Amino acid sequence: MTSIVALVALLSGSASGRTHHISIHDMMFDPSTVTVRKGDVIEFTNTDTVDHTATSKEKAFDTGSLERGKSKRVVVSKRGTFPYSCRFHITMSGTVIVR
Repeated sequence: MTSIVALVALLSGSASGRTHHISIHDMMFDPSTVTVRKGDVIEFTNTDTVDHTATSKEKAFDTGSLERGKSKRVVVSKRGTFPYSCRFHITMSGTVIVR
């Protein structure tokens, strides 16, 4: 339900807050840890040569498969610490901290 609420807020333009950018390149997330405020937008952009995902272990967000050159914006609407990884490359990981 949280993901649906965040997606609706993003699509309706009611998500307010800062946009944080995470680049996916060289089989890593950059930056690997980001601290955001509740309601901020996180944009994942894949500049790597293969497809990747950014999938939260707690199901707070999931970009789905991102081809090279594609981006996905997510809003995490719950406070906490959310480790995430690429479903295709489990050694790739990061953390989103929501205050």
